[in-house]
Formats: sequence, C-alpha cells, structure tokens
Amino acid sequence: MTKELIYGVIALWSIIIPALVSYFISKLSTNNEIRKIRLEASKTYEEKILESRIASYPLLYYILSNMGKEIRKSHNTKEFLNDSLSQIGDWDSLNAIFLSAETTSTCFEFREYFRNSIDNIANAPVSSEIVDDFLNKIGNFEYALKKDLGIWGIEGISEFRMIKIKSYKDILTKNEE
Repeated sequence: MTKELIYGVIALWSIIIPALVSYFISKLSTNNEIRKIRLEASKTYEEKILESRIASYPLLYYILSNMGKEIRKSHNTKEFLNDSLSQIGDWDSLNAIFLSAETTSTCFEFREYFRNSIDNIANAPVSSEIVDDFLNKIGNFEYALKKDLGIWGIEGISEFRMIKIKSYKDILTKNEE
C-alpha cells in the first residue's frame, strides 16, 4: 500500500468513528428524552385520573356504606335495595369512566348480583345468609374503590402490592400465611 492510501484510510476512519459515536449518543439521548416525556405524560394522566376518582368515589362509597349499615339493621326490603341500586346506577352513569378495569368488573358483578337477588326476594326482610352475601359484595366493592385510590387501611401493605388481592378476606388470608 502506498503512504497516501494509508493516510487516506486513517483520515476516513478518524471521520467515521466519531460520526458513529455521535450518532449513537444522540440516538440514546433522544430515546431517553422520549422516555422522559412519555413518563411525564403518564404521570400527569394518572394524577388527573386520581383527582377525578377522589372527587367522585366518596359519593359511591357513601351509598355503599349506607347500604351496608341499613342492611345490617334489617332495613333490606326490596324497595330499599331497589332504591340503593338505582342510586349506584345513577352514580355509575356519571362516573364509571373513572373506574379501573378491575373495579368496573367488580361494579358490574355487584349490580348484577343485587339486581338478580332483588328479583328473587319478596318485599320483606331477607335471610341472614343473603344479608351476609350482600355485605360481602358491598365490602368487595368498597375494597375495589379503595384500591383504585391507593387507600388500604391496613398495616404493612407494601408486601401486598405485588399480590393479586380481590377482597379484605384475601388480605387476611395472605397475612396469616
């Protein structure tokens, strides 16, 4: 090889290598910036959803809590249950868009269970077994709402964050293990 060719190859590599390094560094930097923007957008979205949930969930929680208290007092006639279910349906029509997928499923199951149960009972107080089922369904729904908000009300919850939990009963069972 001639000296000129060797110098030319060296000069070419001295241009190519920094250009490649610069390209990969700028690509990594751009990808990191895009990741940061997506993370910030996701964080903003989650904050807005949480704000909306905090604004709307207390009314539904109130309806459920009141329903549970009245059922415990044996004020669980067909008329009362229909009124309560109607209130939940009204809330759902206005706010269901803020429910998580899991809570939406819980809400649907809750409403279907109560609708079917109401259709099957007379206009008199229901049996204690059905009352227990009602209270369990109400508790599961309340738990789903709390889970959407990140409100647990139990100690040592960090260990439960990675476990699939659907009710307070599941938490107690996991805690005993």
